[in-house]
This record gives sequence, C-alpha cells and structure tokens, in this order.
Amino acid sequence: GMAVSPGEDGIVTKEEVSGKVEKVIGDEGMAERARVLRDAACKSLGVGEGGSSRENFNRLVDLLRK
Repeated sequence: GMAVSPGEDGIVTKEEVSGKVEKVIGDEGMAERARVLRDAACKSLGVGEGGSSRENFNRLVDLLRK
C-alpha cells in the first residue's frame, strides 16, 4: 500500500515519504491519475501559477527530491 510508516519516535522520515513518491512517479498509470486529480484540485481551489500555495507545494516537491 501507500501508507507511510512512522519510525520508533512516531515521525515519518523524508526517506519514507520520498520512497512513496518514487513509487507514484514510477507508475505511469498512477502518475496520470495524480496529474488529473492535481489539476482538478487546483482548478477548484483557484490555485494558479505563482500563488503561495503553488510555491509551497513546489518547495515540498524540491525537498523530497533531495
């Protein structure tokens, strides 16, 4: 599954999240569904290019790529 598992301290590590993101990105069918859901969410919330929500999301993605 895609559930994350916290460590002994109850915190989910960036490696755990990164591993799950890699699974999603590597599965083209899942990646396409994620893009469709992302676009629908952005449209319904009015999140556009250059908005603070978009910038924060992009920062999160960048951190997970490291």
